[in-house]
Amino acid sequence: MIRYINLLIEDELHLNIATVLLQHCAPSLTVHRVFGKRGRSFIKQHLSAHNQAAQHTPYLVLVDLDNDECPPSLINKWLTFRKSSNLVLRVAVREAEAWLISDRENFAAFMGVSKDIVTTAPENLPDPKEYVIALARRSRKRNIKDDIIPDSQATVGRNYNTCLADFVFRKWDAKKATGNSRSLSGLIRALQNLQVIS
Repeated sequence: MIRYINLLIEDELHLNIATVLLQHCAPSLTVHRVFGKRGRSFIKQHLSAHNQAAQHTPYLVLVDLDNDECPPSLINKWLTFRKSSNLVLRVAVREAEAWLISDRENFAAFMGVSKDIVTTAPENLPDPKEYVIALARRSRKRNIKDDIIPDSQATVGRNYNTCLADFVFRKWDAKKATGNSRSLSGLIRALQNLQVIS
């Protein structure tokens, strides 16, 4: 029997990460519909409605912590209603890029930098996206520089999402990454638990 799950996510990177995690950590769950991809405020605005829908189909909701103090603080502010047991709300500390950086060895090789310069504490980074761009500036690979480093008019490079998607689908080892990311470990446990009860 196919068990479906819906996604409510911030952006393309969250979608790619969720897709890979579901394939490897909760393979009995199949994505039915994807909502969001319009940033954090859209998720907050529509969370209550999707919580009600979760009574019929499980939901995975992914958001970045950004400038909030901590995940429990964000969750307490956002959940002004009784949360469905079928709704999994998880927070990337501080951005989903930190989950990729957490797989230090593979991320360093992909970025074309020494593993020694990749942080062992990505969840302590104030701005993981900026950190990825800073690593790209030190890369030995021309395509990484071209794809990730923004020009003067942009916040990220023209192929930023495509480049990181390539890493997520081809090189990222989420289980290795959990050693450097508590929030990723929590997400994987939540997906495994949801798979059991669905």
